[in-house]
Amino acid sequence: LGEVHKGSEIIFPEWEIYTDEPEGYDHIFFGVDWGWNDPFAFIQ
Repeated sequence: LGEVHKGSEIIFPEWEIYTDEPEGYDHIFFGVDWGWNDPFAFIQ
C-alpha cells in the first residue's frame, strides 16, 4: 500500500500542471466522442 506504479503503457509519462492561465486564453473547450457503433462527434 502507498506505492505508486508508473507503468510502461503510459502515453504521456512527463507532464506539468500549470496554475496560471496562458495569455489570450479564450475559455473554449473541445471534445471528441469516438462512439462505439455510431460515427464520432466533435463538440465545442
